[in-house]
Parts: sequence; structure tokens; C-alpha cells
Amino acid sequence: MLEHRLLAFSHWTPQDTWTFGKGQRKETITFYPHLAMNDYSGLAKALESGAGIGDLPPIVRPELLKEGKLVVVMPNWHFATVDLSIVHLSNRHIPRVVRLFSDFTAQFVPRLFDHLPD
Repeated sequence: MLEHRLLAFSHWTPQDTWTFGKGQRKETITFYPHLAMNDYSGLAKALESGAGIGDLPPIVRPELLKEGKLVVVMPNWHFATVDLSIVHLSNRHIPRVVRLFSDFTAQFVPRLFDHLPD
């Protein structure tokens, strides 16, 4: 893996670390990316142009995988997932932006991740 040109989403640190999981097994690599940026749309463009291998969350440009413009290079290994929660005090005074985001997420995520349980 380290012999490839690795592209990373980064918060301005020179080194990056990826942790992969395969069942109960975990592996971690630390590397200096060939290219690092804190913008997933730019990272997606670099990956699409063939600049290297990188970690692109499935919610960012999912059509690239569906259209075959990107391929998964390690299909049996996965990056850690991140849970998203929306927490508020009551149903009476939910700010409009929170309600819109919650509604959008509830409609969009099942279409994006067709393997999620109901």
C-alpha cells in the first residue's frame, strides 16, 4: 500500500493515518500523502483523474463508483464508520434548519446506501 501514491483528506498535518477493518481484525498505516487537502470535492476530482489511491466517503460523489470511474481497491477491508445523530430537546420547537436536514437525511441516505437495514 505505501508504495502507491496515496491521497488524503487532511487537516493540515504532514502525516496521515488510515485504519482499516476486516471483521475483528484491524490494520493501521501512517504515511505522508502524495496529495492532501481538506476538500472532498477536490479530492474526488484528483482520484477521478487517476492521481492516486484515496479514502473517499461513499456520500461524496457516489456516482463515480456506480459509473465505474472509481473502483474499490480493497473490497474486503473498510474504513471505520461514523455515526450521525440528530439530538434535540423536544418536537415542539425544532429549528427549521434541523428539521430540513433531518428530513433530507431520512430520504437521501437509504437511496445512497441500499444495504442498510430498515
